[in-house]
Amino acid sequence: MSPQAAWERRRARAGPRASVISIDSHRQQGRSPKGASPAAGGLRVIRVVATVEGLERPTRMLTLKGPRGNYLTVRARDVKRLEKLRLGDTIVVTFTEALAVGVEKAEKQRG
Repeated sequence: MSPQAAWERRRARAGPRASVISIDSHRQQGRSPKGASPAAGGLRVIRVVATVEGLERPTRMLTLKGPRGNYLTVRARDVKRLEKLRLGDTIVVTFTEALAVGVEKAEKQRG
């Protein structure tokens, strides 16, 4: 089954008002060139449809409920958009995760 067909099937089962994850997951990976110290890195961008469950306008904090029932508190960047939000609104949130790992040779300990 294609990812699009699986998404449509979940959406049909969930009903018209339910939030369904929309994983537009973009991934990038990289490694160090030959002869260099070992290193690698990765980047992932995830887009999720979430419901606003909590708003703290003075601190710009939002509590969101994702399609799997998970809660997450995030800080809003755009104050003008935050002013328009109400509890129960459905929004699209984009997360970016990055990881970089490198290995370096340790100095010998004298002792």
